[in-house]
Amino acid sequence: MRIIQVLGSSAGGRGQYVAALSREMSALGHQICVVAPRATLERFDFPKTLAMGKRRLGFSRRFLRLCRGADVIHAHGYQAALLVAGCFELFWRKHRQHPVFAITWHNELLTHGWRRRLDLALAGFPLGFATLVSAVSNQLCDQARELGCAEVFWSPAPSLKVPQLLAQPPVAAESKLELRRALFADAPGFDVNLPLVISAARWSEQKDLETSGAAFVALHTPVNWVVLGDGDPEYARRAGLVAAGRRVQRGEQFLLPGAVANMEDYLRAADVFVLTSKSEGWPLSVQEAMAAGLPVVSTPVGGVPEILGGCGFLVPVGDAAGFAAYIESALGDAGKRQGSASRQRAAGFETFATLAQYWLRRYTAPHHAVEHTI
Repeated sequence: MRIIQVLGSSAGGRGQYVAALSREMSALGHQICVVAPRATLERFDFPKTLAMGKRRLGFSRRFLRLCRGADVIHAHGYQAALLVAGCFELFWRKHRQHPVFAITWHNELLTHGWRRRLDLALAGFPLGFATLVSAVSNQLCDQARELGCAEVFWSPAPSLKVPQLLAQPPVAAESKLELRRALFADAPGFDVNLPLVISAARWSEQKDLETSGAAFVALHTPVNWVVLGDGDPEYARRAGLVAAGRRVQRGEQFLLPGAVANMEDYLRAADVFVLTSKSEGWPLSVQEAMAAGLPVVSTPVGGVPEILGGCGFLVPVGDAAGFAAYIESALGDAGKRQGSASRQRAAGFETFATLAQYWLRRYTAPHHAVEHTI
């Protein structure tokens, strides 16, 4: 099949999803082309690509030429779906036959008031053209139904790192200390003997790092809390100021070191994983933390409850005291039990190999239900 994957701006999970899915489909003998902004194409390892240019008319013509003869066009996210629907409005006027048009929603709309009403209307427009509509969480499926989509199905977003983490044995206490010494050798005064709390989040309002900082302040147990990720430096500074309200004991720190390439090492060195987000799709970081055998303390947003399946601690959005209390629990025997259960559950997560097969079956039989392997 000739398959076109369309993607808007992405610096994280959505781009990884499309890149991995495209590689798997290409390995199975299908012709794949990824259409995305140039910055997104440069960030990920895609097969054949077409960059979205600044000249919209010229790009639209190239895109429509690419679509001729395609079997499937799969849009990932609201922007991509709107682009395809707009171009296909012109294309379908001249051609009765058209490719299968699939849409996958990866993230919730975060706007409010009149802007949200406008965004919902724009998000709903492509649904009328789509052959297949999916979302990475049941929460997003419900949103599609609210916009009038009669048929929408759940399709998860796997992590490439989960199999790698599962292939490694659980980390013994002494090995954790050795990992911390190596990872934080350049952090002055960092006490590797304290429990280590890890978060992975962009520096943005959506991730609510101020609640992370407030939870750090509310903890009774001395810990080191490290937030991995990058984004808006001013927002990171605000979160750091909240955390600075704690009367820290010697060696205790709240760090925002930026993005790292070796996330797996930090997870293996940690004792607890925390996610304070106001909104999520199907977060890769939670899956990876579970595969590393960590207890997870998270808000019940997006697909998090489905991912955890009871193997974790759920806290309402913005509840810093609740996060502090559950982190204390996760550092004890309850956390060890949850971490072990999380790792067992992660062994059954979807992989991109099975997901590619799933989507290929969906593309060829769009109106027939196809069950996931999990």
